[in-house]
Amino acid sequence: MSIREKLKKIDSENKWFQGCILIFVTIFFIFPILQIFINNYGFGYIGLFLLLIAYICLLFKKLKRWFYPINFFASFILTIYAIILNDIPFMVTNGFITLILLIKLFKKEII
Repeated sequence: MSIREKLKKIDSENKWFQGCILIFVTIFFIFPILQIFINNYGFGYIGLFLLLIAYICLLFKKLKRWFYPINFFASFILTIYAIILNDIPFMVTNGFITLILLIKLFKKEII
């Protein structure tokens, strides 16, 4: 089997996966960027997107080391979003997670 045939086979098998990725990127990346220019709700979408990426990183061995840094930035952004919304429980929860991850980062337990 030639390289061209292998590439065609791989391409045809992954079309549904590429479609799912395109929908995912459109919903969780392009819409939040547009939302930032409309109002402050973009912070929530960006935090959500980063949090989803962090947990997806746990599924792959090579990407596991990125879980904590991405999770830290996501929880930090969601803490800012909670402050904008004046949502005390959300602020405390994400602030606590951010603080714990920051402490672990300074103690070098994460990386």
